[in-house]
Amino acid sequence: FSVVGGGVVCKVNREDPKTPWLKDAAGQSIPERFLYTSCTQHIQYFLRGPPLHSWVAQVDERQSTEGLLEMVSRDFHCMRKMSVAYSDEHGVDQQWTGSGYNVKCHLPMSARDIEVTFSVVGGRNVCRVDRRDPQLPWIEDANGQRPLECFFYARCPQCVQFDIRGPSLHAYVSRVQEQHDITTFTDTIPTSGSCAGLRQRADSPNLFAVAPDEVPGIGGIIDLQELHSEYLLPAEVLLFEPTHNEIFHNG
Repeated sequence: FSVVGGGVVCKVNREDPKTPWLKDAAGQSIPERFLYTSCTQHIQYFLRGPPLHSWVAQVDERQSTEGLLEMVSRDFHCMRKMSVAYSDEHGVDQQWTGSGYNVKCHLPMSARDIEVTFSVVGGRNVCRVDRRDPQLPWIEDANGQRPLECFFYARCPQCVQFDIRGPSLHAYVSRVQEQHDITTFTDTIPTSGSCAGLRQRADSPNLFAVAPDEVPGIGGIIDLQELHSEYLLPAEVLLFEPTHNEIFHNG
């Protein structure tokens, strides 16, 4: 990689949160280069930095037959752990656990009944907060207890990014971003992490070529970010389809 009008992109230590530059024996920066013996099906490079000091901050490589679950720490108060339980294509229960600041779990698209939970290394389990409220208050049950944060997917998602924050005893998932083929609003797209960017948009007839219980509702293809306004047109108007004569009414 290089920068137009700038310098060559050099290697950094992506295992270190501070991403320090890597040097050779002579103390010179090493140009970043990736070698593959065969063509990969899916790979994304995420670059950061100014023209003279750009670096590859993250590399996501996976097969097209895999889904991605990623935990992204938005602070460095503590080390977190992501645990994933699922059933494979043979119906056998599987477990996966990874810890660190940023953790990725690649799952086969054949995985079913996926449960994702979080905890802090040397701390507590991550409990639920109300992400609809900007203050992110804790959710409590009828007994005043805080339920664990648990995400369930009947089928393997393409790419889900969980943003996590907070100290060891009060860590929480502040945001969940899921990548869909049909997403069109840029404000719902992650700007960083492996879920960043858009995928090719699907044709609308293909949205309904699935099981009836998976067909999106009218107006429900994009997740709503705010409540409905009282000034929205009623459904009768939104669903009105004019005839040929009505389109050219009065010339």
